[in-house]
Amino acid sequence: SYAKSARQFAASSQSDDRERLLTIASDCEYISENPPVSFRQALQFVWFIQCFLETEAGNAAISFGRMDSYLYPY
Repeated sequence: SYAKSARQFAASSQSDDRERLLTIASDCEYISENPPVSFRQALQFVWFIQCFLETEAGNAAISFGRMDSYLYPY
């Protein structure tokens, strides 16, 4: 999982990167079962959706659309 990978990278990183990677891991774990509550989580969620869509569609051109519309509440 992405959270597990982020934690592994954090274990071997410098202090600044370590905190960032642990935040990423925490956010990935949270949004796997809950709706995003912050801009960072919402953006990560959108990126996961985009990755899944690209995989499912066979690398077809799929647009992010009007990100300002659906990320505005965050």
